[in-house]
Amino acid sequence: MGQVSRRNPASGHEGDPRIVADANPPPCLSLRSLSRWPAVPGHADRVAADVTAQAMRTLLEAALASLSTGDRGVLLLIAWEQLTYQEVSRALGIPVGTVQSRMHQARTKVRRALAGTDAGATYEELTTNE
Repeated sequence: MGQVSRRNPASGHEGDPRIVADANPPPCLSLRSLSRWPAVPGHADRVAADVTAQAMRTLLEAALASLSTGDRGVLLLIAWEQLTYQEVSRALGIPVGTVQSRMHQARTKVRRALAGTDAGATYEELTTNE
């Protein structure tokens, strides 16, 4: 009976059998098997949104920093905390009309700060689907 070769034909190296295993993944990890896995609904959209957010991060940070404290607070409560205008009004102790005004001012300033950039086009895409 002959010896089992530990030679990796792809690299020409003798040695550890794990090298051969790494060069030849098991069939369960093949692209064919991956195509049979069910797609996670919305996963591609979440990944695209994450990539877009990372690209826009620096521009958005600068745009948010340029807002007044009141405008920034309203924008963050509505955009990130997903509060309604009425909930923001109660939380901050200000009239709903003031919340609406501050939100309008914040959107206008952010839109102006992002205008003419790739992020500006993405911002318009995101805000038109509200």
